[in-house]
Amino acid sequence: MERRTGACDGGDQALGDVQIIVVDDPSSPFGTVETWGLSELGLPELEARDVRKFLLPQAASIVRRIASHMLSLDRDMRSGETVRLGEDSVVRLVAGTSESGRAVPTFVLVDAPEMRLRCAGPCDYQLDGDASPRPRSSRTSLARARDPTDPGDMN
Repeated sequence: MERRTGACDGGDQALGDVQIIVVDDPSSPFGTVETWGLSELGLPELEARDVRKFLLPQAASIVRRIASHMLSLDRDMRSGETVRLGEDSVVRLVAGTSESGRAVPTFVLVDAPEMRLRCAGPCDYQLDGDASPRPRSSRTSLARARDPTDPGDMN
């Protein structure tokens, strides 16, 4: 398994020693994005799992934004809370165990499609400033999205 350190979309001074790690397994169409260092600050680590490889840069950006937000809060985020990241992107924080085998508290980022519509109610957190607005038709879920470059991908 190949492991690369650093955010795909650039660093963030607010993260300090916290790293965004992209795990890219050459034998799988999926990868993982995780943080290393939040637990040393008394916070849960973050993981985005089963991310299609072509979406790893976007997943790294989302993990970076949520980690930066966690560091700026005066209270801890809790399992089950939702984070809106722009118009159509909502993730839920779910308590889990680290996929890399680390014995640290971990929040797994899970797509929350039921919260995408504003009428579904407010999210617990709103992170504004989507740096790369895309047309509505091209927005996709991080996990289980079809790879447009792979003609054999029928997912």
